[in-house]
Amino acid sequence: MELSDLSVLLFSTLGSTSFLVGIAYFFKDIIFKYYEKKINIKFEKEMEEFRQKIREKDSHIALINNYLTDLEKNRSKVRNDKQLIAAEDCLKLIKVFNKTNFLIQILIRINFKKVYAEKRELELQGVGEQLYRDCNIENILKEIKDLNSDFIDLYLDHESLNSLRIFQGITVTAITLIAAFKDKTTEFLKKEDKELVELIIKYLPSTKSSFEKYGDEYMFIWHDYFYEKTLISLRSFVSGEKINDDIVNIQKITMTTRKIYNNLPDDLKVQRS
Repeated sequence: MELSDLSVLLFSTLGSTSFLVGIAYFFKDIIFKYYEKKINIKFEKEMEEFRQKIREKDSHIALINNYLTDLEKNRSKVRNDKQLIAAEDCLKLIKVFNKTNFLIQILIRINFKKVYAEKRELELQGVGEQLYRDCNIENILKEIKDLNSDFIDLYLDHESLNSLRIFQGITVTAITLIAAFKDKTTEFLKKEDKELVELIIKYLPSTKSSFEKYGDEYMFIWHDYFYEKTLISLRSFVSGEKINDDIVNIQKITMTTRKIYNNLPDDLKVQRS
């Protein structure tokens, strides 16, 4: 190849390159804008996909929140329903326990400390038989057995439950005591029920000296107190729901109380100052 041909080829090549560079320089803004637009479109697409995922997650979270809210409402309804059942069952127990009120009023008037000290339990056998019969203790025991107290332990509030347990404890002690006198099985009664007494003293500290003076049977005096206290706590528990007047008012004690009391030996009647 001659020098002239090589020069032509070289200048031709340089010319083409310069032309291309010139074109590229001329179109650089167009190219940049094209790729910028393409990148922006891709970015917007990715952002939209990202936003969509966020919306889907928010939607799922909202659904879960709604589910949890509905679940809590349902649980609250179930809990409230069971609390209402517990309150109703408690009310039934109170009615049954308060049927022993007549028996309690007699026991309050007996000096048990002296009876035990002088071993005169047999003198109260007749009184025990009469009270057991007149107070329908067998029927009361059957009613207590037939009542369901499962919901009471699980759903009743702490204050109502404690008052009920003391009221129940005093009632059961009275029934056990009169049954023991009737059946001449008072030996096992010598063991004092300190747990119940201590619970009463916890609520009523001023009673401690009286328990020491009169013995555990002093608890019978507080039967009506814990009857009313249980009702008050229960009314509060059910948000002021009205309770039947027949159980809000304490039973009037009939003249039979005085008659049975008068049949007791004079020195076994309690004279409290």
